[in-house]
Amino acid sequence: MAKIFDVELKNINITWGMEDFHVEAEIYLEGQQIAYYLDEGTGGPGIIKFNCDLNTRRDFYYVAWRYFASYPEVDSIALYEYTQKEFSELKGSLPKVSYKEWPDGKIAMFFVNRIVYLYQLEQQFIQAKTEGYDAIVVAKFYALKNAKAEPEKVFYTDGTDEMLKQVIAIIEKTNRNYVISQYSSEKDFIIG
Repeated sequence: MAKIFDVELKNINITWGMEDFHVEAEIYLEGQQIAYYLDEGTGGPGIIKFNCDLNTRRDFYYVAWRYFASYPEVDSIALYEYTQKEFSELKGSLPKVSYKEWPDGKIAMFFVNRIVYLYQLEQQFIQAKTEGYDAIVVAKFYALKNAKAEPEKVFYTDGTDEMLKQVIAIIEKTNRNYVISQYSSEKDFIIG
């Protein structure tokens, strides 16, 4: 189960190919199915196909916007990915992003993508547990010159602060800027 606020994704199907992935899921709001989500992993935007009335759709947009505003310090990363602007221009600017610049559809897609992302993290965490670890650290790397994001890397640790320091030291040795976008352990890993 993958849930944020009153929005839940069910029947999530993620298929990995050689160079891309395919995601399908049903979107529920307060227990009612309102839409279907599809991302064919081609690099373009995914699709949210609604099967509800306009008021319910607006309720969904409201939840998405509420989530977007809830933790700006992390999602300057996502802003960079969606807008392709320079990361340095966006850093710290999230609270000032206007409604006009971020239409409902883009915010909705951002929101659903985050739920899928958390779901994937949860699956990675479950896998880490089977391998004897009790925490994961997810780091996103940035090249120093052009701030272009590279794929996230997942590190498995025993969940202690000392291990986290060691992971950060490994990251710093790569001579890259980095952002710890998720630190999850059995104690604090919460989804939903």
